[in-house]
Amino acid sequence: MSQEHNGSKGIFFSVSASGKMAVGEQIGNNANALLIKESRFQSINDAWELRLYAVTDGMGSSVKLAELASILVLQTLEQQTQAFTISRGYSVLDILREVVIDAHDKIHEYVQGDLRSEEQYMGSTLVAAMIHDKILYVANVGDCRAYLIRNEDIEQITTDHTQLQRLIEIGQLSAEEAARHRDRSKYVYRYLGSEDLTEIDVFNVPLNPSDKILLCSSGLIDVVGNQEILDIIEAAKTGENACEELLECASDNAADCAAIILITIGGDG
Repeated sequence: MSQEHNGSKGIFFSVSASGKMAVGEQIGNNANALLIKESRFQSINDAWELRLYAVTDGMGSSVKLAELASILVLQTLEQQTQAFTISRGYSVLDILREVVIDAHDKIHEYVQGDLRSEEQYMGSTLVAAMIHDKILYVANVGDCRAYLIRNEDIEQITTDHTQLQRLIEIGQLSAEEAARHRDRSKYVYRYLGSEDLTEIDVFNVPLNPSDKILLCSSGLIDVVGNQEILDIIEAAKTGENACEELLECASDNAADCAAIILITIGGDG
């Protein structure tokens, strides 16, 4: 499955995005999902454009609940983003934070109202991004990641909410040792729909022409290293080619399922 928006042009620069998912062959499902959406808002004095991108990785006591969690998150992000207008006085960072909180509430309400057994559960990790006026706005919960590719270098700009990351931060585990854990999802301590979600990471990054932003689920990063990700993206002719080759590499390394969005920033428009 893929989504692609090519040559979309804003006031300051062009933005193109490609997204692809790989369905897990081992268990025949894909709790990963992605969203690429461009919204236009009209206020009394101005019209403005806001691009929304998101990757989710659902979890649950059953395959169906995991898939449903991802769908609920993306549906809520899209619907609630459309509900905001600049005339209401919200900044882009406010909008991003609020729609992610709404997505969390949506899952939590479903769990409270529709799941009949205490043994049933569902939730989702998320990385979401908005682009407006040369600025990238990012929110993340869990272990889906955002990377910035700039000047032939790759930088992870989100922080994983995992026990492994905590061990890295206190010096008990190196990043290399953490990367060798094959099932990082078992160590996620923060996710949408959880009982005790109190914090969402939200931040912004100024963009430069030729920047690339990669949003991805743990299905990619569990099995493909940062340098290999960079090499594939830099060598690919198009964003769509890069996504295809990243998923192929993940599949070759026994990834079960993955979702990827690659955003490319063009020159001044």
